[in-house]
Amino acid sequence: MIQTQSIVKIVDNSGAQWGQCIRVLGKPTNATATIGDLIIISIKKARPLKKAKKKDIWTAIIVRTAKEKSRISGTQIRFNENACVLVESKINPEPIGTRLFGPIPGIELRKAKQAKCLLLARKVV
Repeated sequence: MIQTQSIVKIVDNSGAQWGQCIRVLGKPTNATATIGDLIIISIKKARPLKKAKKKDIWTAIIVRTAKEKSRISGTQIRFNENACVLVESKINPEPIGTRLFGPIPGIELRKAKQAKCLLLARKVV
């Protein structure tokens, strides 16, 4: 579960490496975000000469959380880190990067209508 001030890893090739959550979109101020939710982040660490720079503000989709999430089948899915993918805008969330690194949960992102992230990922869990 991601809340305000949480540090997240950015797992695409946009240039950003680490970010800090500023706001969870579409929920009350004290709510937390799970897989498939949109958040606003500030870039804390970035690679040089790439699109995303340090101190920039971007919208992102949560693709991995350390907190377990139950599925309809009764299984639970959990990852080692909190991770997100940078997107263009809140209205039309298209990923900025052309590749996504690490495993991506397929069922949760399909429910959130983020199928483009599934196409760019190498591993879908």
